Amino acid sequence: MYSVMVVEDEPWIRSAIVKMVEQAGHEFQVVGEAETGEKAWNMIQEHWPILLITDIQMPDMDGLSLIQKIHEHHIPMAIVIISGFDNFQYAQQAIRYGVAEYLLKPVESEKLIDVIQRCTEQLSSHKEMNQYFVKIQQFIEMMYVWDPRLHFNKLHDLVNSILRLKFINAGIRKNLLTILDGKIKEACMDMQINTSHLQLPDLSKDHGILDYFQTLLVVWATEFPNKKSQNSKLIINDICDRLKTSYHYDWTLHEMAEHSHLSPSHFGVLFKRQTGMSPVNYVNHIRIEQAKKLLKDTDKKIYEIAEAVGFANLPYFTRLFKQTVGYSPKEFRKRLGI
Repeated sequence: MYSVMVVEDEPWIRSAIVKMVEQAGHEFQVVGEAETGEKAWNMIQEHWPILLITDIQMPDMDGLSLIQKIHEHHIPMAIVIISGFDNFQYAQQAIRYGVAEYLLKPVESEKLIDVIQRCTEQLSSHKEMNQYFVKIQQFIEMMYVWDPRLHFNKLHDLVNSILRLKFINAGIRKNLLTILDGKIKEACMDMQINTSHLQLPDLSKDHGILDYFQTLLVVWATEFPNKKSQNSKLIINDICDRLKTSYHYDWTLHEMAEHSHLSPSHFGVLFKRQTGMSPVNYVNHIRIEQAKKLLKDTDKKIYEIAEAVGFANLPYFTRLFKQTVGYSPKEFRKRLGI
């Protein structure tokens, strides 16, 4: 399965691209949609997609800035740009960042599907490296359900497997270790655990790297049981209550995290641990439940209900409703005899 993220600020274009991806084959699965580069960057660090389809010009962080960050972090990902601008300078920069394809709007379905399928060979070469990013994310999520023996064994296996990349891809090896260090320290900072005295050693050498990460985890193991009493459950309950009453507002992960006084990464982990869903999926779940009530209890038109619960994009609402409920909004009403 190849995970795909679609980044486009025009809702109807984004929806059309998602449909094209779904038509490209069952091995392609859209794991995230974003309307800005900033939102996409946050979602990338949660879902680690292997294929990115993005527009160039968007609010906040634009497509090229997003691609540049991906390139600088050595994230293994095939990238397809869809742009309304036939701009040679854009194309040059895209090539510099290793973009697979540069397509102009309007994009024909057959052309995009052909491009996606042509990316399969590149995706296969990225797949193994992509798994390291997923493993790091899983390890960080596990840290909040503390099991010393399990965690030290997992850390040992994870760091050693990254160190073995030295002769395959030194750049991504260094980047993975830096990301692992940053994410563990970010978790510590959110729990008010001081790690400022610990500095990542020379990553060009293997000596001392495993010892460094084990020391970092010892600090977490020593402090976390005490810090855990600062009940994170209350924090997540508070934001859940807020989301239930303001689901029509387009919350970003950063806004939710800021409200909870946590980093986006830590907030996302805690939220998923407690609710079983990512923040985005949780909001969508609330919206779909509210939509079901409106479909049942009112005679509002479907597009009016979509807008009322916070979806500016009717096709996206219809697709998400069907994925969640099993029927389209129209079919749902028909089954209720309305």
